[in-house]
Amino acid sequence: MIDQELFLLCVGGIGFVLVCVLAYMIVKDKDISKRISRFESAIETIAKEIYKIQKTQQKLESAQASQEFLASESGESKATSDKLIALNKKLIEFDKDIDLLRSHYDEKIMSLENRLREYGAFGSSGGDIDEKKIIDMFQNGFSVDSIAKELRIGRGEVEFTLKLANIK
Repeated sequence: MIDQELFLLCVGGIGFVLVCVLAYMIVKDKDISKRISRFESAIETIAKEIYKIQKTQQKLESAQASQEFLASESGESKATSDKLIALNKKLIEFDKDIDLLRSHYDEKIMSLENRLREYGAFGSSGGDIDEKKIIDMFQNGFSVDSIAKELRIGRGEVEFTLKLANIK
């Protein structure tokens, strides 16, 4: 009986120790779980802060880049604007020169046409008959130059007639 009592006492003692160890492990597990969840929340908070800092840094970098761009543009734009003003003045001068040349050559062309008319190089237009001939010849495949030679009239008159007839 003593052996049996001693055996039960040993089994009870071992059981008690196992229950204590198990209870200790459960308590430690809960404590470790709490610590891990605190670390997780701290890591999430840090990750959020890092994200906010990166966004702020990107905004600052873009603002700095735009300020540098604007600073360089203002320096360049002043020089560019001066160049554009100078080019604009030159273009206005060229336009005036071209207009003068155009009027000069228009006068020359008019005087040459008048001289040619005096010499009889241009025949007088026959009115409606020539217009009909011009239109018919053009529709039959004659070129403007060939019509002018055939009818002995100016190329411009042929083109003008075709333009009035809405053909060309």
